[in-house]
Amino acid sequence: MPEAPPTIVAVGDIACDPTSPNFNAGAGLVDTCHQQATSDLVVGNGDAAFLALGDLQYETGTYDAFMASYEPSWGRVKDITRPAPGNHEYYTEGAAGYYQYFGAAAGDPAKGYYSFDIGEWHLVALNSNCDDVPCAAGGEQEQWLRADLADAEQAVADRSDEAVRVLEEAARSAAAAARDAAEAQGQ
Repeated sequence: MPEAPPTIVAVGDIACDPTSPNFNAGAGLVDTCHQQATSDLVVGNGDAAFLALGDLQYETGTYDAFMASYEPSWGRVKDITRPAPGNHEYYTEGAAGYYQYFGAAAGDPAKGYYSFDIGEWHLVALNSNCDDVPCAAGGEQEQWLRADLADAEQAVADRSDEAVRVLEEAARSAAAAARDAAEAQGQ
């Protein structure tokens, strides 16, 4: 039986500014600041990854704000989080709070883009904060993306070639076993 594909959760615009009156000690209000309630929907689900899709910590993405608001809510799935920065993270110079909080999981702080594999899926996190990182057409990020996708495509082709070799060998073995069984019955 084939292995079930991984499940992935993706959310952006996540954690309220802990100094906001709407924060309400992390509980939020009726119509805003629901970082705790939304993270409760994900915690303990057995998902393979959580894609944090930018504007993860309002208003300015400082490390202290991440620790006060993001950490008690979405930080509970930090071990499976693959983050991408939003413009609010860059309201702190160089998105320093974001990179300090997520560490190596956030990629190179000078770039903010990276790729990773989950099962047979190849995922790419790009950085669209072009005022803060180079992301012009034809630039470094695009060149990296083209090379990364070419590498991923080659890896898929290599896996496909190996799968074909395995299936061909299995077919030859099955044919030989059937031949041997037929010959044994003929004796």
